[in-house]
Amino acid sequence: MSSLERQFNTEAGFFAVETYKTMKKLGLDVAYIFSKLDKFVPVTSPEFRNNGEIHKYLWDIAEESSGDKLIGLHIGENMPVLRGHIMEYIFISSSSFKEALEKVISYFPLISDLITAELQIKERAEIIIQFKLPIRHFSEFALSQVVSFLKHITGGQFKLDELRLPYSLIAEEAEYLRVFDCPVVFDSADMAIVFDTAILKWKSPSAEPHLLAAHEVLAERFLADLAKHDLIFRIQNELDKHLPLEIPDRNNICERLNKDPQKLKVELASIGTNFSEIIDNYQKNLACGLLRQRDMSIEQIAYMTGFSEPSAFHRAFKRWTGLTPRQYSQKWN
Repeated sequence: MSSLERQFNTEAGFFAVETYKTMKKLGLDVAYIFSKLDKFVPVTSPEFRNNGEIHKYLWDIAEESSGDKLIGLHIGENMPVLRGHIMEYIFISSSSFKEALEKVISYFPLISDLITAELQIKERAEIIIQFKLPIRHFSEFALSQVVSFLKHITGGQFKLDELRLPYSLIAEEAEYLRVFDCPVVFDSADMAIVFDTAILKWKSPSAEPHLLAAHEVLAERFLADLAKHDLIFRIQNELDKHLPLEIPDRNNICERLNKDPQKLKVELASIGTNFSEIIDNYQKNLACGLLRQRDMSIEQIAYMTGFSEPSAFHRAFKRWTGLTPRQYSQKWN
């Protein structure tokens, strides 16, 4: 597995896209929820990564908006099962459930840097899970999706014996029993998915060593690309330091990152973007977040996003969204 050092905790863009769709399907006020995320509003392209810090804000806002004390659990159980992803291909081409789990766990950063796991085999099998951000809603959101995926991939043969959670019960226990279909132990010393060891011998009808090897080569390549995506966040951090005073040019950013301008251009091209596009996306996301909050004038927002003239901001915003700033604000509010 790749050992490239990572500097940021990020997660796959499709995660945020599907979360947004699921919230909307469940009737949540997504306009209000996403208006409160400020600069952490997620990117809408599944090809890019999102800042994992979003979870520090998203779930409290979602609970406050919905009044649902189990909002993470309920959104997670309604999320579509992960399909067509390299993780699914690795799973179905592995020689056993055990081998598949061990490999998928090692490649989990492809989905999220915020979650780590370890398979332990005792009298029963356990997947010990740790979250870098110990947020109950986020944990239940992710756990319900993991269980759904394992049931889907085994054609319903996977079944939980027990779920251990390291926090107290604060809502109806019946909901946990309904979603996970097993006893749930609260105030545990760890977080774990517990199941019978017999399933470890399960083998996909599509198991094929040569196919697995090819999938792992692709997964390693994707892992290497993750370190390159960190570069986008490093550039965005520099923009945070400069706005609203100025939009730094590429040479200024390169100097601060200690990078050669040509090398920066090549590295960004390798992940399908360029410096101008990063600036555009940063300004767009910042402007959208400020417009959704509705506590600043459009002139103030133009200044805060690095535009010296409101007219230039209007033109840029229309190019980004197809709407004027006022139309966008009215649409969301």
